[in-house]
Amino acid sequence: MKPENIKIINRSKGEARVKTMIRAHLYWLSGFPYKIDETVYWCCPALSELDKHRVSVTPKMISKAHRIINELRRDYPVALPGPHWGRTIATN
Repeated sequence: MKPENIKIINRSKGEARVKTMIRAHLYWLSGFPYKIDETVYWCCPALSELDKHRVSVTPKMISKAHRIINELRRDYPVALPGPHWGRTIATN
């Protein structure tokens, strides 16, 4: 069990935790949307089973993804691929 408020400073120690959190909570972000019969679905090619390729993205999933990204940026910045990982880029 991870103690509260512990910060992982070492990159190698944090990488395993980051990968686990991404696989568990952000797996669907690698997909793309598609529409069948006026219903929008999210296709996740990374999932192994064919019946799990179709994911219904709910507001709860989006909220959780936002919280996980913020947690990764806050607690594991050294283990992330870059300083701006997980941030959106505003375009005009």
